[in-house]
Amino acid sequence: MEETLSLFAMALRNGVVPTEFTFSSVLRWSSCFGLMDQGTQIHCLVCKLGFGDDVIVATALTDMYCKLGLMKHARKIFNAVVGKDLVLWNTMLLGLLQNGRGQEALGMFRRMLKFGIRPDRITLLGALSACSMKGLVKEGMDIISLFKDKYHVMFRPEHHICVVDILSRAGMFREAVNYVENRMQNCGAAAYSKILEACIIQRNFLMVENIAERMVTLKSVSSLPYIVLAQTYGARCKWDKMARVWRSMEDQRAIKVQSCSWLCIKNRIHVFTSDQILHQGRGATYEVLDLLLWDMLDQKYAPSFGVPDSMNA
Repeated sequence: MEETLSLFAMALRNGVVPTEFTFSSVLRWSSCFGLMDQGTQIHCLVCKLGFGDDVIVATALTDMYCKLGLMKHARKIFNAVVGKDLVLWNTMLLGLLQNGRGQEALGMFRRMLKFGIRPDRITLLGALSACSMKGLVKEGMDIISLFKDKYHVMFRPEHHICVVDILSRAGMFREAVNYVENRMQNCGAAAYSKILEACIIQRNFLMVENIAERMVTLKSVSSLPYIVLAQTYGARCKWDKMARVWRSMEDQRAIKVQSCSWLCIKNRIHVFTSDQILHQGRGATYEVLDLLLWDMLDQKYAPSFGVPDSMNA
């Protein structure tokens, strides 16, 4: 990232005039790494060089501000563009979703249709994700019918997974399972993971075991169903079954996708993962965490990592 910005700055010093594609690329990198200061500086340069009305640059700026969580800035740029294209509409729609604004995203979707913009598969994914976020089953089904009957958009696996997510979040687990069995033979494991996550959140532990067993049978590469199923069997003293699940997990080389977060402090990026901190101040950070742990123990706070009692039934 630093090399990209350095190269951009060097080009400016040498008198190279950036194009809309140059700005789009640099803004994309700024948004990916959450570099607000650099992003706003580039925005100022965009305005200075007269690229503020360019739809490609406006799309990149909208995307950047959405990823930074600065939705007022994103909306201001979006609303200022006269000739909005489909990419800009989709960018704003997905940006609202990224910031947890499902209802506003649905409003953006309706506004888009009202302006006569023909949606595509990305629009469909955004609209269905908004329905999933807000638990709107009927509206989700109406959107599916609209895209099939009027716009003839071909459904892809990610769209089917969204439908499963809508049903699962609404607690309609049987309907979600039936949908997977009837329409998603080739990507069942990914869809079942949505059902499993919803079952865990809603504490439907009988369904948790059922779905986890289905995923293990499908040889899922995610570690979640194996861990859940092994814990369930262990809580019921079914040691043979638990050992079989652990062996299956090892045979499939199931992995847990590691997430990370990062902060930008004084123009330096600090990356945090679950098992390590990748920056020079990690020693001091761990010292603070140790102090926090001692305070927790002093207050007699003991987090629980066991299996819920309802799974022992």
